[in-house]
Amino acid sequence: MGIDATGAMLAEARRLVARENVRNVGWHQGDAYALPFADGTFDIVSCRFAFHHLEEPARAFAEMVRVARPSGRIVLSDAFASDDPAKAAAFNAMERHRDPSTVEFRPLAFLVGLYAIVGLPEPELRFYQVPAERERVLAMAFPEGGDRAGLRAMLDASVEGDTMGLGARWDGDTMRFAYRLVRTFFAVKR
Repeated sequence: MGIDATGAMLAEARRLVARENVRNVGWHQGDAYALPFADGTFDIVSCRFAFHHLEEPARAFAEMVRVARPSGRIVLSDAFASDDPAKAAAFNAMERHRDPSTVEFRPLAFLVGLYAIVGLPEPELRFYQVPAERERVLAMAFPEGGDRAGLRAMLDASVEGDTMGLGARWDGDTMRFAYRLVRTFFAVKR
């Protein structure tokens, strides 16, 4: 089962699974804060790259835990911001410019802390990076007012002093950086 609040995202998901001939998946339009499933429905409940779009991530996480079966698994994966408030603010400003649906990328401690909020122990963590190149990011961006020049300037300015905490650097005449991501796992035992 997959859920999203936006019909366009669900239509894209349906296109992808049809193209790959995947038949064992269902899609629902719904609210992450009130999942349309009974308590303890799923063996695995996961959320990938969406928590930075949520106004109330702790509430959505509690719903994930609610619909997980006893001895189920919770998996949360998202990019995270620097612990340095100035770098986190610069990263979030760029991301909101790149995609206005972004609410906030939070620090790692916030994502890990979601488990404690719902009464679960600290999860296992797996870290990885997603490399990014400026022109590719610009091509896939949906900046407010189509302002790709402003987005380019923000990215270029981040190289000096790595002001977004993304390891920004010049590689010839292009700029490269990497999104820092964490995948958290926990086996629920209730």
